[in-house]
Amino acid sequence: APRSASPARLAPERELERKAASQEADATAEPSAQPAPAPPDIRNFGYSRRPAQFGSLAYVVESVECKAAGEVWLRFYQGMVTDLNGDVAQYQLGRRISLWYDPSAIGVNANDWFCVPKRRFCYGDVSFMQWEGKYEAGDRLEVNYPDLENSEDNLLDYAEALAKRHCGE
Repeated sequence: APRSASPARLAPERELERKAASQEADATAEPSAQPAPAPPDIRNFGYSRRPAQFGSLAYVVESVECKAAGEVWLRFYQGMVTDLNGDVAQYQLGRRISLWYDPSAIGVNANDWFCVPKRRFCYGDVSFMQWEGKYEAGDRLEVNYPDLENSEDNLLDYAEALAKRHCGE
């Protein structure tokens, strides 16, 4: 059954605790005894995610649907952050993007959200009215600030991390 979800990230308190513990361990370890750094935890968006800023373009997830064979259908909005007030952001919609992720394929097609032959990432702009769309370009929404993804970050890395987080590996 399809599941819809919003992106999540480490709570700021947990992120600070993790950084403090890491710094404490670094300070007490001898240089030759330090282990190699762990690879980023993609399930917690450890791929150098940067927060969206006032006046910047950002993505926000509309839906994540887990499909058969590990495939995932994602729908995003891209828009402008027009105001920030704590954990709430005012967001003006600009584009609606549909993306199909197939981990068993290779390549990218940025011209169509469902491509043949299959690629790992197929995506493109879609109408705001398709698939029970509720909004139009230019509409202003209130969104949770932690749910915004800076659109200067790589959409494909973000989409892959989101797919794995919500639908497994």
